[in-house]
Amino acid sequence: YSPDYENGEVRGFFVHIEDVTKHFDRKPYNQLNIQHDYDSETDFGGKILEEVTGTLKASLLTGFPGITKLSKQHYISESKLKRDFKAKFNSSIFSYYRNLQMALAEKYLEEKKCSKKQLAIIFNFSNPSNFSACYKRYLSTKSANNLIENIQKATDEQYKTFVSQAPFAIAMLDTEMKYL
Repeated sequence: YSPDYENGEVRGFFVHIEDVTKHFDRKPYNQLNIQHDYDSETDFGGKILEEVTGTLKASLLTGFPGITKLSKQHYISESKLKRDFKAKFNSSIFSYYRNLQMALAEKYLEEKKCSKKQLAIIFNFSNPSNFSACYKRYLSTKSANNLIENIQKATDEQYKTFVSQAPFAIAMLDTEMKYL
C-alpha cells in the first residue's frame, strides 16, 4: 500500500496486487526447475520481459525495485536480465523505468493533478530541480523521436508514391546487385 497525498492529507491508497500463482503449476517446484524453465530464449524473449515490465509499471509510485530484486522475482540472472532487456528495449532497465515515470508525470501535469514539486516527491527525486531536468530530457527525447518518426513516414510515403506512379517497370536491387 502506498498513500496518495494531496495538500498533506491522505486521499486514498494505491495498492499493488499481483497473481504469483501464474509462475507455478500445481506440482511443487524447486528454484532450479524454475530457473531451467525460464532459460530458453523463446520463453524469456516474451513472457519474462513482459513480467519484468509489468513489475516496473506496478512499482512506479513505490520506487525502483532494483536489478537484484527483479532477477530474483523473475528467476533469471542479473547479467542475463540486463543484457536481454537492453537488446529488446535498447535501454537500461532503470532508464526504461524513469521513462515510465516521466510518461506518468506528463499525464499528471497535463491533467493538473500534481505539481512538479509533488511529482518529485512521489517519484523519490532528491529535489524538484532534478525532477525538472529529467522531465525536460524526457520531453526533448520524445519530441526528437516524434520528429524522426514523422520524417520516416514521409519518406515511406514518397517511396510508395514513386513506385506506384512510375510509368515503367522497376527492378529493385540490393547492394550486391541481387534482385529483390
